[in-house]
Amino acid sequence: MSPVIKSTLVSTITVFIVSTLFFLFFGGASIELLLSIFSAAVVTAIALMVTVFWVIPAHLLFQKYNKANIRNYILVGLCPATYIPIDHFFTGLYAAPVSDTLSVALIGIIGVISFKLSFRAKNT
Repeated sequence: MSPVIKSTLVSTITVFIVSTLFFLFFGGASIELLLSIFSAAVVTAIALMVTVFWVIPAHLLFQKYNKANIRNYILVGLCPATYIPIDHFFTGLYAAPVSDTLSVALIGIIGVISFKLSFRAKNT
């Protein structure tokens, strides 16, 4: 199995577990297990698309230019979270844009860190 595919799978599973726990513990008293699993599945599907279309190309650029340090990966993980304040500014659809942005940033950072830590290049 390719290291990029393996890292994508590890990142996806990690995001699913973390977002399920996030919804269970911070979703309030009314959230149930099935609802948190469904919400985590939606978050995981979005995270998988972000990984395929954003993280993997950034990872390949980092490998090409020898800039594959954890700080760059964290910055890549924070970039999708900037969508929420911009979208809130134009549409106002988010009830709590700060907490939504922070939760998306947390999930993004955890996803890219798990991607980076699970990646093992053939030469290293």
